[in-house]
Amino acid sequence: MSESSDPIANLAFAELLISCQVDGCPNVFKKSLEQPANDPVEEWSVAMALSARDEGWGVDSKGLVLCPMHAKALRASIPK
Repeated sequence: MSESSDPIANLAFAELLISCQVDGCPNVFKKSLEQPANDPVEEWSVAMALSARDEGWGVDSKGLVLCPMHAKALRASIPK
């Protein structure tokens, strides 16, 4: 795989699931567990990343993947 510019897709490709990368957060994107990776894994990881973003998952400025709860908190902390 040529590394994607999307940290969520990269996480899905490397770990075959999407989980929140905030220390102590147990949240996992359930669809990535319910629909196991299949070949080509790169396409699966991109599809999972798009689906996760649709459900509120995001990425912080350091590239850490955030569950909807942490992504929402991050968005709320950014001045408008």
